Formats: sequence, structure tokens, C-alpha cells
Amino acid sequence: MKVGYSKRLKDRFRVLQTAHYEQLRLVSSIETKRYIRNDPPDKPLHAELLDEDHVKGEWWRLTPHTKDVLSKAGFECDFDE
Repeated sequence: MKVGYSKRLKDRFRVLQTAHYEQLRLVSSIETKRYIRNDPPDKPLHAELLDEDHVKGEWWRLTPHTKDVLSKAGFECDFDE
């Protein structure tokens, strides 16, 4: 699962899909504050996610803790779909 920030979500998703061998799907997104240099809006989420759930870069394993962090941040989705 990717936890990240994008100014142009559709374009970013297209780039991610082109680079990934599996079919990706958008599970959830929320609007957030404007990006401030060296203070991206996804930084607090990354800080709350566990190191053992980290895969690489902004990619994380979907675990109960990850689900809890994202739910508390306002992401509404059914992670079990």
C-alpha cells in the first residue's frame, strides 16, 4: 500500500500503475493542506506507521496497525475489499 502525497492524484496514479506489475487500485484519498517545503502532509502518517510494516519508500504492508493509523487520519475505506 502506498501512503503518499500528490498534487495531481490521477497523473500520479497513472505513473505508479505503469511502473507496477500488479493492477493497482485507489483505496482512499483525502484532501489535505497545501504542501509546505520540507513538511509534506504525509510525514506525520509515516511517523506513526511501524518500521516492521515498512516495505520501501512510501510503500507499507497493510496490517491492523496501518489500518488504524489511516482510519484515525480520516481515510474512509473498506481495507478488506
